[in-house]
Amino acid sequence: PSVTLTLSLAGRTSGAGSATNITSTLTKTIKVASDLALSAKSVRTIGNIENTGPYPPKVGSETTYTVMLTAENYINSVADVKMTARLPGYVRYTGVTYPGNAAVTYNEETREVTWTIPEMPAGGGSKQVQFQVSVTPSESLKSRYPEILTDIHLVGFDRFVQQQIETDAATVTTLIETDPVFQPATGAVE
Repeated sequence: PSVTLTLSLAGRTSGAGSATNITSTLTKTIKVASDLALSAKSVRTIGNIENTGPYPPKVGSETTYTVMLTAENYINSVADVKMTARLPGYVRYTGVTYPGNAAVTYNEETREVTWTIPEMPAGGGSKQVQFQVSVTPSESLKSRYPEILTDIHLVGFDRFVQQQIETDAATVTTLIETDPVFQPATGAVE
């Protein structure tokens, strides 16, 4: 994952009756940083976690969703990978994860969910985790698809280029377009 560039110049100078040959070579190696990617979505009927509550969600009623996260690494070995995201006030982290031993934690004071991956090998494909949240919409969210997970950020240390790399994912909402239960023009809070 590096590119080496070599620039060679050659010329001849003349002046005061004598000519001189001049040559110069410059070599530069450019290291290519890994390309971390992060995707996030919500579902209800697929995945490894069973969800409950009314669908479409109803004002004042609790409905659970599964948040699915996928982190991908394409080039170099990346260490100390950490995803952080926030839950809005009407969303509750239930503590249910898949796999059950997933390194997902929740800080109730900051409302921050953290997923840690100690190591993602070079070209190591993807890592996935699922966790459950509960949404209790208020009247102000009626006819909308409330946000579930916001400020989704992934950071890690690229061992080859010796620098931190990072990426973001789009906000996750209750708009579960990838779930078989989803129908166009349905699913908003009733």
